Amino acid sequence: LLRFGISLRHALDQNIGSTSGGVGIALDALCGLPLTQKIISIEVQNDVRDLQKHERPAERMKSLEHYVRNALMPSGVFGDVSRWRDNLRFVMWLRREYFLAKHREDVVQALSFLPGLKSKSLDARKPVPMHELTRAFRLSGWTRRYTPQSETEALASLTQTLGGTMMNIPHSSVSVIQMDAGTPIDHLPLGDTIELGSGHVANCGSFNLYCEVIGIYEVWTREYIEALSSYLLERSKELDGSTVIVEVGAGDGLLSYFLNECLQRKGKESTNDVIAKFK
Repeated sequence: LLRFGISLRHALDQNIGSTSGGVGIALDALCGLPLTQKIISIEVQNDVRDLQKHERPAERMKSLEHYVRNALMPSGVFGDVSRWRDNLRFVMWLRREYFLAKHREDVVQALSFLPGLKSKSLDARKPVPMHELTRAFRLSGWTRRYTPQSETEALASLTQTLGGTMMNIPHSSVSVIQMDAGTPIDHLPLGDTIELGSGHVANCGSFNLYCEVIGIYEVWTREYIEALSSYLLERSKELDGSTVIVEVGAGDGLLSYFLNECLQRKGKESTNDVIAKFK
């Protein structure tokens, strides 16, 4: 079913042209992709349900490969990747299933150590100390500095190993793979195949899975909240009267909530009247 759905979806893309947005979602449904993906997700979960925790990651990965490998690479060559790599919804599902297979047990363990991270109630949430976050999600090897090149380093290395090259699109930070469609890739592990399909799973870990499943893009640490609130308080001292602080694009309001608590505590210790209001 998955192999047929991917092939049909690719054929429709070639004949219809741009199929983004609502059109793409409708075509995915027409090709049976969402249903097939759901069935596979359930089957993979069922395959490891009765196993011990330490056995689950390897067996879950083996189960996922069993269900998707032939659909992703029916011919075992790089040209197969072009059939599905432009379907972002499918790639995101594949990426998530890969992360679940590899890192689910690590996330469960991390959340048992930091239970506040899985609570949706603001009253139950507290800023996480950085050392605890680092320990829970094993982030000690992560760099604090972002470089655009880091996103494609693993892909560039993999592409070079296969005899291809990366071509930079002029006036952008985007790079695309230049490689013969007949290049064999059936020997690659699933993670490398997903990487070739723009899934970006290299150098990712349990923290990526946590953020993507919960749907968050930041985790506010205690050190960050303390530093930002101190800065805001010091800036308020430079102004006359009360200070109103407005957060634009506040999302779920968690940063505002943490800053309000911290500013109120620090405001009581200060001679300034600080009124924190966030929108």
